[in-house]
This record gives sequence, C-alpha cells and structure tokens, in this order.
Amino acid sequence: MITLGYDHVFAGRYRVVRSIAAGGMGSVYEVVHTETERHLALKVLLPSLVDRPEIRDRFKKEAKITATVESDAIVQVFDAGVDAETGMPFLVMELLKGGDLSTLLKRRPLGATDVIKYLHQVAVALDKTHKAGVVHRDLKPENLYLARKEDGSLQIKILDFGVAKLVVEGTANSGATSSFGTPLYMAPEQFMCASVSPATDIYSLGMIAFTLLVGEPYWEAEAAERTTVFAFANLAIRGTTEAATARALKRSVKLPEEFDPWFSKMTAVEPANRYASATAAIADLSVVLDVPVPVAAAGGDSAIEPPSAPAPSHTTLSGVLPTSPVVAVAPPSANRRLWAALGVALLLLVGGFALRRNLGSSPEITSPTAPEAAAAPSLAQPPASAPAVASEAPIPSASSLTPAAAAAVEPAPDASSTARRAPMPHTSASATEPLEIVAPPEASRRSLYSRE
Repeated sequence: MITLGYDHVFAGRYRVVRSIAAGGMGSVYEVVHTETERHLALKVLLPSLVDRPEIRDRFKKEAKITATVESDAIVQVFDAGVDAETGMPFLVMELLKGGDLSTLLKRRPLGATDVIKYLHQVAVALDKTHKAGVVHRDLKPENLYLARKEDGSLQIKILDFGVAKLVVEGTANSGATSSFGTPLYMAPEQFMCASVSPATDIYSLGMIAFTLLVGEPYWEAEAAERTTVFAFANLAIRGTTEAATARALKRSVKLPEEFDPWFSKMTAVEPANRYASATAAIADLSVVLDVPVPVAAAGGDSAIEPPSAPAPSHTTLSGVLPTSPVVAVAPPSANRRLWAALGVALLLLVGGFALRRNLGSSPEITSPTAPEAAAAPSLAQPPASAPAVASEAPIPSASSLTPAAAAAVEPAPDASSTARRAPMPHTSASATEPLEIVAPPEASRRSLYSRE
C-alpha cells in the first residue's frame, strides 16, 4: 500500500490534508488544489490492481461518463488520470458534508414523505446514467449520501457510480466478481453471474425502499439464519418468499396493501418483469404511499427538505393501487437453477461478500468510499463496496446530524410541507458495524468528504 503523507503534493497540484479512508484497493484523501485552494476528495487505486493499459483507459472513461451525466444526485468528478510519480490512477471529486441514509436508519425508519423525496432524486439520476450505459451494481442505503448544500438545503448523492464496475474488470484474482454488489440488495442475476442491466439497479431500488420504510432489509432474517453466501444466494435467486406488508408488520410497521404488488414488480426474478425506469417506479410508489413526487427545482433534480419526524406507530399508510400491472413471477426452471448454482459456486470461488452487518454498534456518519478488496464470505464483515470511512459522533435525534459532523440539517419543515406525509412508526432500526479508518489522530473522527 502506497501512503500519501501530510503535505505531499500529488499529481503536481493536489496537496494532501489528511487521510480519510484506506482499503485493500486504494485510499481516499482530503486534498487542496495548490492553485485554487479548493478542498476536494482524492481517490486513488493501487497501481498493482490496474497495471494494464486498457484498465487505466477504462478508469478514465468511467470518470468521463460519471462527470458528463448532468445530475445533482451524482458526485461531481473534477479530474482524473494516472500520477506519473506513483503510477496510481486517481479521481478528484467534490468534498461532501452530511451522512448516508443508513446512518438515519440506525435511529428509525424514514417517513413516507422522506422516502419519496430521496428516492425520487435517486431515480432521476439512475434514469440518466442508465441512458448513458452505466449500471451502478451496488445500490444500498450506505451509497446514498444526504449532503448539505451551500444554501442549507439537502441533496442526495449516489456514491461510487461506475467505479465498482471498473475495479472488477481489472482484478480477476483479487476476490472481486463481475456481479459486484451487496447480497442484501443484490438482484438474482448478480448471484448467477449473469449480465447486469438497468433492471439490476431497479431491483436494488425496491429493496432500498423497503429498508427505508421498515428500518430493516427485507432479507435480514434470512441473512441471520444462513451462515454462508451460498445458502443465502440459493434462496435469493428464487425471489421474495413473504409479502412485504406481512414482513413489515413483524417490525410494527403497517404498509398499505398496495405496496405488495409494487414491491413484487420491483424485485421480480426475471429482469424483464421489473419496471422499465426508476422514475416510473417511484411515481407508482408515491401513489401507493399517497405522497406527491417533489417538483423539480430550477436547474436541479428536485428540492429536498430536512427529514421529518415519524408519527406514532401502528398507523396505516393510505394509498391506492399502483398504475402499473402486477407481474406474476414463475419459479426458476431447472436449467436456470443449474446456472444459478454454477454462478454461485463461481461467486464463492473468487471471493464472497458480507451478507449482513452486525447489530448494536454506535451510529456513524459515512460517505464516499475508498476502494476495498473483497473478502472471504462472512456474515460479520461489510461487503467490498461498503463505505470505508467513518465519521463523527452519533446522531442525537432522528431529524438532525451532530454539529461536529459539519453536516447540520435544517429545522423540521412546517406543517404545510408535511401535511400529506403518511405516518410511520417508531421502531429500532438495525445498526451497521463501523469500518476501519486510517487517519491522523486529530482527524480520525471527521466526516468523510466534509470540510470543517
């Protein structure tokens, strides 16, 4: 591992301020541009992992794709290249302030209004990137960052767009696989090592919606019961096993009955049976939850207000049937099961991913990741693509982040902005295990991609 020390000038123009995070594939640093004095985030990959010219070229190409897709919900990329001195490919991105959605979930599920606001912005960005031929492959709450803009408003940022796809292609022996994802949110085709498509991200978006509303992943119980990736994958490739509303009720969250057909379509085993676009999916979800889709702001995707507080428990969300038809999913054929088994076997051979995170750890604020090497299958460790950065002190309340985290959230919106919000219950959400941080003592508890 090549470590860049404090005050080191990287690529002739980026002076290192601190190490934010480090992993088996690279590191993330806060840097200052020597000419403009702007604080930025520098992500570097180890040269040994991308030592082939075609991989370096692909790294640059991915950076261009991410930078040219116009969306407020995608982290801006300002520079990319290969450092002549160290041989490390790098990306220079905006420095963010805030925390990811998984951090909020450690305190409570989100209200229906917040879920629609956040996922609508994600959906708009996904449709744009899918049109550009880019599939994320690893959507999850940890990769959805709630950033505070200069005007104080909140903006969702999708982290690690395209980087996972690139890293996999250049690390056949590093434990990564071409499916690349986090098992709790992975689509069946990823377990089967089949081709991914925009429908892969649609599946993950459906799973994320359930997690945000309920406070726990749909597959949480199954992950706890199964000790290997193979055992979990053998179940996941066959599709969901219980109605989403019934499973939510076990967590004292009562979702409208119309949520079931919507969720079934989002998570259909066959990619062709899922929604064709992310925005169409969230539009239908807004009808189910009886929450309006946010109106796009001038020059942006849509405005986001600070998270609203949940209402008392055991209250039914009002809603109507979604506009899209329910698609029945047939059981996998024998041939598909065979291919699934072969795919899962390959997944295990080249390296597994963490199936779930440990419960009970203190809340952490996280942000864009340092590239991580994939580990052996384990239920106790985060997946290869999980954010490799930690944060500040715990979130003191459901509607605000700590001042020390440099991610202050505006006061809760007034009654007019929440009048149509369907009430959601208080429940204890699962907490994730903090990841190891490599940073100087004085900076070890600062938010990733945030300047204090």
